[in-house]
Amino acid sequence: MKLYHFTNRECARRIAQEGITHGGVYLPYSAGSRVFRGFLWLTDDPRFEAQHWATNLSGKCGDRTQVRLTIELPEGTKIKPWNTIARTLFLLSPTDLCAFNLAGHSDGSHWYLYRGVIPASWIIEKTERTKEYVHGKS
Repeated sequence: MKLYHFTNRECARRIAQEGITHGGVYLPYSAGSRVFRGFLWLTDDPRFEAQHWATNLSGKCGDRTQVRLTIELPEGTKIKPWNTIARTLFLLSPTDLCAFNLAGHSDGSHWYLYRGVIPASWIIEKTERTKEYVHGKS
């Protein structure tokens, strides 16, 4: 299965050496303001301009639409659709799930969660964004 992970240039350099090692799910206040570490976000949508959630230029992560990493998951890799795991593992109510997805300008249907580390060997392509986007606008 081929999926994508978006990040900034600085993190992409580290990921090339170590793989994707950091990630998490940060649930909203209404869902208890919990943080679940060890989950990596992947998407089946390769478009830079579709990653509205990632254009926050504040904080330590900066603009996470600078680089798209193409990940080839080995056959049998356990990966779950976000909307499924949000209800079954994180126990989000339909209202909280909708609010979470809307905050990321998404219905959640293109997102997946992988628990663990994605080795650098699973990354088959690195693509840098060629034009600037401001909050999802080209």
